[in-house]
Amino acid sequence: MQARCPRCASIFSTDRSGLQFCPNCGQQVDVPPFPGSSPEGSAAGWGGPTGPGGPGSMGPGPAVREDTPWERRATVGWFQGLFETWKRTIFSPQHFWASVKPGGSWIDALIYAWIIFTVGVVVSAPFGSLGLGRWGSAAVLEQLQQLPPESREALRQVMGNVGVGHLVASVILYPLWIIIVAAILHLSCLVLGAAKNGYYATFRVLGYAAATNIIGMVPCLGFLAFIYGIVLTVLGIASVQETTLGRATGAVLLPLALLLCCLCAGIAFLGAGLAAMLGQLKT
Repeated sequence: MQARCPRCASIFSTDRSGLQFCPNCGQQVDVPPFPGSSPEGSAAGWGGPTGPGGPGSMGPGPAVREDTPWERRATVGWFQGLFETWKRTIFSPQHFWASVKPGGSWIDALIYAWIIFTVGVVVSAPFGSLGLGRWGSAAVLEQLQQLPPESREALRQVMGNVGVGHLVASVILYPLWIIIVAAILHLSCLVLGAAKNGYYATFRVLGYAAATNIIGMVPCLGFLAFIYGIVLTVLGIASVQETTLGRATGAVLLPLALLLCCLCAGIAFLGAGLAAMLGQLKT
């Protein structure tokens, strides 16, 4: 059957109806049913009865699974594939996750997340130089008026070099970081029975959910990006791992809860140690 893309007007061949992607521009196309097609061949709704998990499952039927625009960058172009994937993840996550293949390339997801993170680092760098970000050490140095001008300038250069080194190191080590985080998240999925399609499906979710990293390090927007990243990850685990929304939420929040408990315990232990030291000094 021949279908026409409403965006670029190109005609492409397809053997089914329902939601799919134009091989020319990457736009999502809803191909109408054609004679001889099965009703089940159409795109399943989000959490609909035709999903593989049945009622309550967040996984759509396999008919809507396609390569992401980024994974079709050889056809649609690198920038177009990157931008279309980012746009769909951010603005239409339910439709995007419904189209992600659980068994697709994890390398493509890693490269995508790496590029997005690098762009986020570049975007956040000017805020650090203005003293608004986490690397804004210049604002602190300006307050040390008691130091001679030469000393302040030397310290400013040292702190600037440290900030640049931290940025470069974070970009270089990002692949290792996301691999480790994906392993922790997948372990949580295994514990809660939300790991039907294996580790690489979890990794792909984490990789494409990294779309929020573009604004995640910008002051005043970082917390909102963090929260939305959690939401994207929950929706992605539910769809790509073909599990319920409740299990996906638990799998994503469990490592965060354990991390929070460890931080609280560490702060309490540090506070107790400082209190003991101060008590000894007073005596």
